[in-house]
Amino acid sequence: YYDEHCVSDIVLYEGIKDMLEVVSKYFTLAIATNASVEFANKMIKHLEIFKYFSLVVGSNSVSSPKPNPEMLLQILEKLNIDSKDSILVGDSHKDTRAAKAANMDYLLVNWGFTKHQENDVIIDTNKLTNKLIELV
Repeated sequence: YYDEHCVSDIVLYEGIKDMLEVVSKYFTLAIATNASVEFANKMIKHLEIFKYFSLVVGSNSVSSPKPNPEMLLQILEKLNIDSKDSILVGDSHKDTRAAKAANMDYLLVNWGFTKHQENDVIIDTNKLTNKLIELV
């Protein structure tokens, strides 16, 4: 059922495509998701954002999903990127715990499935774009 319907009601959050267009000029982008890589690929192809990502690693690509850092470490290795030269943008505390365990910086965003109360949480894509560009 999920295979047939995983793209039925999926839409990008406002500003995501514009943000990807900008930051992909400065960063190598990858996805680390607790979804299976097949479903993730199907969704990002449907959303027409596949071209922005160099690699997609899903829960079925590793033995332990996030918050275990295995996905992030696999991405760093395959893309030959040092953890100190990387940053994870995530929408959950599983993401932040995985980033910390992989010795990566991270930014927590307030869209997705949770609403965070932290003071440094990023609330929209313009702020995320600006924050990432500041790092260049």
